[in-house]
Amino acid sequence: VPLDATHHAYVTGSELEKIKASGSRAALATYELVKGRIKGYSAWQKMEVEDAAPIHDALCIAYLLDSSVLKDVREIPVDVDFSGGPCDGMTICDVDGRNKKRKPNCSFAFSADREKFVDILTRVLSRA
Repeated sequence: VPLDATHHAYVTGSELEKIKASGSRAALATYELVKGRIKGYSAWQKMEVEDAAPIHDALCIAYLLDSSVLKDVREIPVDVDFSGGPCDGMTICDVDGRNKKRKPNCSFAFSADREKFVDILTRVLSRA
């Protein structure tokens, strides 16, 4: 679940307020953490929507609860560079299938259902 998908699964400040309103300890902790993320994204990496930020790892967990939260999932060949050079650690995806000899080895999500993600997040945090 790369940034391609997680940047589609952002949470807005008003949605964050609804999460906080449940009053659960998990919701209150999430509120504080995500409020800081929204502040950081607003200052340094503006989102398409103002007052919003992605919660990258939470989308992976949401997928485990409901796989339909991920959209445009494709089977593609993926490698990770570990050469020690400037691309060390980068994920290399053959999205267009240019190397016909390589078989897909990864399910790669390009998008996410934002509304479903926020709903899952809200429900789970309100019970925790």
